[in-house]
Amino acid sequence: MLAIKSALAHKDSTPLLVFDEIDANVGGEVARAVGFKMQQLGNRHQVISITHFPQVAALASHHYLVQKASAGNRTISCLREVSHEERVDELVRMLGGGGDHARTLAQALLQPS
Repeated sequence: MLAIKSALAHKDSTPLLVFDEIDANVGGEVARAVGFKMQQLGNRHQVISITHFPQVAALASHHYLVQKASAGNRTISCLREVSHEERVDELVRMLGGGGDHARTLAQALLQPS
Protein backbone atom coordinates (compact mmCIF):
# COMPACT_ATOMS: atom_id res chain seq x y z
CA MET A 1 0.00 0.00 0.00
CA LEU A 2 2.84 2.38 0.80
CA ALA A 3 4.42 1.74 -2.60
CA ILE A 4 1.12 2.37 -4.40
CA LYS A 5 0.39 5.55 -2.45
CA SER A 6 3.93 6.78 -3.05
CA ALA A 7 3.73 6.13 -6.78
CA LEU A 8 0.36 7.88 -7.10
CA ALA A 9 0.95 10.70 -4.59
CA HIS A 10 1.44 13.42 -7.21
CA LYS A 11 -1.92 12.56 -8.83
CA ASP A 12 -3.87 11.87 -5.64
CA SER A 13 -5.85 14.76 -4.18
CA THR A 14 -6.70 12.93 -0.96
CA PRO A 15 -5.47 15.28 1.77
CA LEU A 16 -5.10 12.66 4.52
CA LEU A 17 -3.38 9.26 4.43
CA VAL A 18 -3.62 6.93 7.42
CA PHE A 19 -1.24 3.98 7.75
CA ASP A 20 -1.91 1.52 10.56
CA GLU A 21 1.30 -0.41 11.19
CA ILE A 22 2.31 -0.23 7.51
CA ASP A 23 5.78 -1.18 8.74
CA ALA A 24 4.72 -4.56 10.18
CA ASN A 25 7.16 -7.41 9.55
CA VAL A 26 10.08 -5.13 8.73
CA GLY A 27 12.84 -3.72 10.87
CA GLY A 28 16.16 -1.95 10.97
CA GLU A 29 17.13 -0.17 7.77
CA VAL A 30 13.94 -1.28 6.02
CA ALA A 31 11.86 0.39 8.74
CA ARG A 32 13.95 3.53 8.32
CA ALA A 33 13.31 3.44 4.54
CA VAL A 34 9.56 3.09 5.19
CA GLY A 35 9.80 6.10 7.51
CA PHE A 36 11.60 8.16 4.86
CA LYS A 37 8.95 7.25 2.27
CA MET A 38 6.17 8.34 4.63
CA GLN A 39 8.11 11.52 5.38
CA GLN A 40 8.20 12.27 1.62
CA LEU A 41 4.45 11.64 1.36
CA GLY A 42 4.03 14.11 4.21
CA ASN A 43 5.35 16.86 1.95
CA ARG A 44 2.19 16.60 -0.16
CA HIS A 45 -0.39 15.00 2.17
CA GLN A 46 -1.13 14.86 5.85
CA VAL A 47 0.11 11.45 6.98
CA ILE A 48 -0.93 9.72 10.18
CA SER A 49 0.96 6.54 10.96
CA ILE A 50 0.58 4.09 13.80
CA THR A 51 3.96 2.49 14.40
CA HIS A 52 5.94 0.61 17.00
CA PHE A 53 9.26 1.33 15.29
CA PRO A 54 11.44 4.11 16.68
CA GLN A 55 13.11 4.38 13.24
CA VAL A 56 9.75 5.44 11.78
CA ALA A 57 8.53 7.55 14.71
CA ALA A 58 11.73 9.59 14.79
CA LEU A 59 11.13 10.82 11.23
CA ALA A 60 7.73 12.31 11.97
CA SER A 61 7.29 16.05 12.29
CA HIS A 62 5.01 15.42 15.29
CA HIS A 63 5.04 12.43 17.63
CA TYR A 64 1.99 11.41 19.64
CA LEU A 65 1.76 8.75 22.31
CA VAL A 66 -1.43 6.71 22.68
CA GLN A 67 -1.96 5.20 26.09
CA LYS A 68 -4.79 2.92 27.21
CA ALA A 69 -5.96 2.20 30.73
CA SER A 70 -8.74 0.04 32.10
CA ALA A 71 -11.08 1.41 34.73
CA GLY A 72 -13.77 -1.04 35.76
CA ASN A 73 -15.60 -2.14 32.61
CA ARG A 74 -14.19 0.72 30.53
CA THR A 75 -11.05 1.23 28.55
CA ILE A 76 -9.86 4.81 28.38
CA SER A 77 -7.52 6.00 25.64
CA CYS A 78 -5.38 9.09 25.88
CA LEU A 79 -3.51 10.83 23.07
CA ARG A 80 -0.81 13.37 23.79
CA GLU A 81 2.07 14.88 21.89
CA VAL A 82 5.59 14.17 23.06
CA SER A 83 8.40 16.54 22.19
CA HIS A 84 11.93 17.45 23.13
CA GLU A 85 13.35 15.32 25.93
CA GLU A 86 10.06 13.47 26.43
CA ARG A 87 10.27 12.38 22.77
CA VAL A 88 13.76 11.01 23.36
CA ASP A 89 12.40 9.14 26.40
CA GLU A 90 9.61 7.64 24.28
CA LEU A 91 12.06 6.53 21.58
CA VAL A 92 14.22 4.93 24.30
CA ARG A 93 11.11 3.05 25.49
CA MET A 94 10.33 2.00 21.90
CA LEU A 95 13.89 0.72 21.54
CA GLY A 96 13.08 -1.67 24.36
CA GLY A 97 15.26 -0.46 27.10
CA GLY A 98 17.02 2.20 28.93
CA GLY A 99 20.51 3.12 29.72
CA ASP A 100 23.02 5.29 27.99
CA HIS A 101 23.27 3.20 24.82
CA ALA A 102 19.51 3.34 24.09
CA ARG A 103 19.47 7.08 24.82
CA THR A 104 22.37 7.64 22.41
CA LEU A 105 20.56 5.62 19.72
CA ALA A 106 17.32 7.55 20.26
CA GLN A 107 19.08 10.89 19.99
CA ALA A 108 20.87 9.70 16.82
CA LEU A 109 17.53 8.74 15.25
CA LEU A 110 16.29 12.30 15.72
CA GLN A 111 19.29 13.81 13.93
CA PRO A 112 18.71 14.84 10.30
CA SER A 113 20.38 12.47 7.85
